[in-house]
Amino acid sequence: MPPLSLLLLLLNPLLATSYTKQPLFSFLDPATTKDIVNQFSRIDDTIMGGVSSSALTPKIRYASFAGKIRTTGGGFCGLRTLPFTSPIVVTPLDSGIYIKCQFLSDNEPERRVWKLSIRNDSSRGEQVFQAELGGNLSTTEMTTTYLPFSDFKVVRGARLLEQQAPFLKEKEDGENMLFQIGLTVSCFPWGKNLVKMDNFREGPFELGIEELGLFSDADADANADAGKSSAVQHVQTLTEDEVKAKRPMAFKIVSKLFSEKARRRTEALRLLREERGMSYRALLRFGRRARGEQRAQGVLTMSSILLKDVSRKVVFKALKYTVFKPLGMVFKLKKKLNKKTSKKVVEEEEEALPASNTNSNSQPKSYLDSL
Repeated sequence: MPPLSLLLLLLNPLLATSYTKQPLFSFLDPATTKDIVNQFSRIDDTIMGGVSSSALTPKIRYASFAGKIRTTGGGFCGLRTLPFTSPIVVTPLDSGIYIKCQFLSDNEPERRVWKLSIRNDSSRGEQVFQAELGGNLSTTEMTTTYLPFSDFKVVRGARLLEQQAPFLKEKEDGENMLFQIGLTVSCFPWGKNLVKMDNFREGPFELGIEELGLFSDADADANADAGKSSAVQHVQTLTEDEVKAKRPMAFKIVSKLFSEKARRRTEALRLLREERGMSYRALLRFGRRARGEQRAQGVLTMSSILLKDVSRKVVFKALKYTVFKPLGMVFKLKKKLNKKTSKKVVEEEEEALPASNTNSNSQPKSYLDSL
């Protein structure tokens, strides 16, 4: 009698599926792990006023994606590759993205939402293609999760867009381009609105990552003929300094006022003022006491923080009334004009229909009258 494992293999063809993996980022070699880690940048909820934080750090034969998630003002941590110097070619043989990882911090990975994100253009905005990993991450060993390109949906933040498009575009040569890979852990499942999952677990998390790459479900011979192999493809990205140098000057100036450090200080000031009811004078005294013997330094530091806070508010108000509101009015006007235009087209079509019906009805009548 054949063993149970063989029977299951024969009964379930999916278990017999083998994939050819093309590693794009491998953290197995300690000699290169640090350099590969530097090809990623973190993107936590501090960009929207949250206080979560994370980091990708090199370990022995893996990279650690770890941090703390707080739902105050946000509720997610993430990382993404820096811009590639050249996009990665996705051939017709490539079936999707895979990640080999292990959840390390506790035994409840299912109490977070895990998502892989990719891009097929060079933009760096909120809109990406995303697929959920599910909550079945292993807590005992490194396991591989395969995500076909068909699983990736168009999202903006955690909102699933109504107008969907496939990641793979139809092209004559069949080749597409991959511009970015990212990973997010969040309290927000997909949906039309931001709704936090019921049993979300705040606090520390750690995910060990061994590999990220492309996979193919074509047979080994076809992949070999196409030049595909299991060797690591050394992807080149811009450095963090090169990315910063390419940013517009206006962005650099504004980012000084709205940096992560500044946002964390703003949140701390809000808590002190709103929850403890402290005035600006009380905040200065608080800064003096916090410094102990260096009271003068404490007052100067708190004064600098308060001055930057006021400056941020002034800049934000100025941008609100000189940029955001006018742009909002333009978009509303454009939407209104488009609605009027479409309504006019519908009315013209409806007016044309009765005329054609009248002509068609009048012709048989006049023909019968002539008999």
